[in-house]
Amino acid sequence: MKNILDRASAFDHVYDSVIITDVNGVITDWNKASEEIFGHSKSEAVGQLISLVHVPEDTEKVTLDVISSISKSGKWNGRVRSMHKDGTIGKVQSKCVAFYDEEDNLIGTVGINRKININPS
Repeated sequence: MKNILDRASAFDHVYDSVIITDVNGVITDWNKASEEIFGHSKSEAVGQLISLVHVPEDTEKVTLDVISSISKSGKWNGRVRSMHKDGTIGKVQSKCVAFYDEEDNLIGTVGINRKININPS
């Protein structure tokens, strides 16, 4: 069975942002919807900390909330403000799920983000 880090190309065909991070919060994979929602290309995002997509003043709280929930239940979800590459602030509904190695050690997370339209027309 392939490791989750060897993602299927199907990730690029979903409407939601799919971001995979390692245990240190470094982005290891990023799909096309992530590029559209956050403005960074895959090559710009991979290798950066997940805080790349957070509003700077929210980063510490979001990180602590996610880590706390992941350590208790293996998952987290909530609405957070997001930062686009061009500096605009948006909002996403986000869900993070932990994934583990064969010895049940946490090795990273899969984050799924859906843009929330904050200015409905």
